[in-house]
Amino acid sequence: MTFKDEHPCVSVVTAAFNCEKTIRRCLESVQRQTFSNWEHIVVDDGSTDGTAALLADFARSDSRIRVLRTARNGGAAVARNQALKEARGRFIAFIDADDEWLPEKLETQIRFMAENDVHFSYGAYFIVPPGQEGRRLVFTPPGSLTYRDLLKGCPVGCSSVVFDRGAIGIEYMPHLRRGQDWALWLKLARRTDRIAAYPGVHVIYHRSKGSLSSGKLKKIADVWGVYKRCENLGTLPSLKYFACHAYYRLVRKRERIAYVSNYE
Repeated sequence: MTFKDEHPCVSVVTAAFNCEKTIRRCLESVQRQTFSNWEHIVVDDGSTDGTAALLADFARSDSRIRVLRTARNGGAAVARNQALKEARGRFIAFIDADDEWLPEKLETQIRFMAENDVHFSYGAYFIVPPGQEGRRLVFTPPGSLTYRDLLKGCPVGCSSVVFDRGAIGIEYMPHLRRGQDWALWLKLARRTDRIAAYPGVHVIYHRSKGSLSSGKLKKIADVWGVYKRCENLGTLPSLKYFACHAYYRLVRKRERIAYVSNYE
């Protein structure tokens, strides 16, 4: 398949919970994409603030935005899986409710995947530390990954991912409160070795205080759970990869983060 032969539809998936302060930025960044053949499926995961009303306004003004709701808050995995079940596009993309894309993100990524026969792609992203809008960092992932690489650590930012379900089918996130995205990437990596980083930096990750990923002890338990329950690894392999994962989080990931003067 080449980009010129087919203009594929992309289903963009977002889980939204009490995010009225950030979801507008996310939605507008998808609307600004130079690649316009997309649908944005946003699942309101039991929000109690003004998120539902804001989403309804956007859906009324843009038919490409589809809003679903869960009866109660079930977590990001439950919300994203609901969106995945409703997705109609060949390509599945993810963007978190507090992140944003630069305008050429989808066009650059889909073209790269089509021209290079890539089934699962991810990319570099800018990082905005909490309360420091003037301070920019950039995370640059490895150029390619394998299943074993992903077992050793996760250099894949959720809001940068697109996978081609026409080539590798659909997979869903396990019902975990944390690490469900990494667990999905592992599932996808077992289906294909056509995994690569697309060029450029087109995602802005807004790091927030009190995020789920900030609880270190819970994170340790979640990582162990992915190895044992999701990947069905024995105790010794789990210990081996857990040590690799810890080293990646403490050392290797920081080596891939650099300061930048701007992010235009």
